[in-house]
Amino acid sequence: VSVGFGNPDILDALAHSEIWPQADLSSVPFVLTGGAPVPERLIRAYLDRGVTLLQGYGLSEAGPLALLLDPGSALEKIGSAGRPPLLVDVRIVAPDGTDLGPGETGELLVRGPNVMTGYWNRPDATREVLSSDGWLRTGDAARRDDEGFIWIVDRVADRFLSDGRPVYPGDVERVLIGHPSIADAGVVQINTTGRGEVVVAFVVLSAGSDATEQDLLASCRQHLAPHQVPASVTFVDRLPRNSVGKLIRARLRAIAEA
Repeated sequence: VSVGFGNPDILDALAHSEIWPQADLSSVPFVLTGGAPVPERLIRAYLDRGVTLLQGYGLSEAGPLALLLDPGSALEKIGSAGRPPLLVDVRIVAPDGTDLGPGETGELLVRGPNVMTGYWNRPDATREVLSSDGWLRTGDAARRDDEGFIWIVDRVADRFLSDGRPVYPGDVERVLIGHPSIADAGVVQINTTGRGEVVVAFVVLSAGSDATEQDLLASCRQHLAPHQVPASVTFVDRLPRNSVGKLIRARLRAIAEA
C-alpha cells in the first residue's frame, strides 16, 4: 500500500487500534481524507507515524475531486480542504450570485473538465445545479483565506438563524471537536419560546474524560460568537453517521426535539 484513503471515522479507529504503534506504514507517504471535520489530533497522530494526512473535497458531480490540500500545508492550514487542482476553477458566491471576498461564507461553485455534463435523463435537475457556462452549484457553504485556501463550512441548507444571526453548525462542531475532551460532536438547532432557534450540541467524550457541560460551554464562549454558543450540551455514546462518516442531522434533530 502506497496511498491510503478513508473518512475521519475510519482513520481515527485505525489510530486507536492496539497494533497501531507497531504497524509498518513505511510505504505510505500520505493518506487522503474528507467528508467530515478532521481534528488536529488525528492529523498529528498520523504525522507521528510518518504519514501525512491530507484533506480534500469533492462530490460525484465533479469527478469527484474539486479541492486538495498539499502536503506542505497540512499543519499550517489545519481544517482546510485546500485549493483547486490544475484546470479546476472555484468561486464562493452570495445567494444573489455575486462573488464573496476572503473570510466571507457563501456557496461553493466549481467549474472544470471534471464537472459532469448533466444528470442522466434529468434535465430539470441539471438546470438547478449547472449553469449555462459550466458552473456547478455544490450546495456546500465555504470560505477562503487570503492565500486562496478553502474551508468547507457546512451544507448551505443546514444554515439557520440564532438571535437573528446566521449559524453554520459545522463552525460550532469544529470548535467542539478541537477540545481535547471531545471525541466527536454534532450540532443542530431547535425552536424555543422567546429566543426562536437556538444551538444545541451532542458530544462523545474521549476515553477517560470527565469534562462537564459547563466546561465545554465555557470553552465555546472563548472561541465562538455569542449567537453560536450552544444552549445545551448532551453527552451520548455515539452520533448518527452514514457509511461515509457524514453526520445524519435529521436524526440528531429528531432526538433534540424529543
